[in-house]
Amino acid sequence: KKITDITESDKYEVILANPPFGGKEKEQIQNNFTVVSNATELLFLQHILKSLRNNARCAIIVPEGVLFQNSNAFVSVKADLVQNYNLECVLSLPSGVFLPYSAVKTNVLFFSKGLNSILKANDDKVYYYELIPPYKLTKKKPLEYAHFK
Repeated sequence: KKITDITESDKYEVILANPPFGGKEKEQIQNNFTVVSNATELLFLQHILKSLRNNARCAIIVPEGVLFQNSNAFVSVKADLVQNYNLECVLSLPSGVFLPYSAVKTNVLFFSKGLNSILKANDDKVYYYELIPPYKLTKKKPLEYAHFK
């Protein structure tokens, strides 16, 4: 289904997502999106943005590259996010959080559509938190709940 064919009945009030990243999509898939890219994570982000109802919330895990890539596609999707949605918080997670499956550094984006959230009610700031554990994360030394305190 093309992203432009998403109707109100296809939309959600809450989306929590940990989409696959690092993949490359074929042209046939890319052509279903407004912003063409072969980056799986960027296509998922576009789909999620368009799948939010008004007054909806989202938390999505993305690889660090989504925030810092400067190709036209990445810039365009990020511009859509900050201009048309309420990006409230970026939680930077350390490399190794998803070991043994991936050592990629990731971030969690928290945003809403059409909401004046508690965080946004008083200002237009985007809160940024960097989680720094006291040791290097490994398969045998994973992230623990206490690291969030």
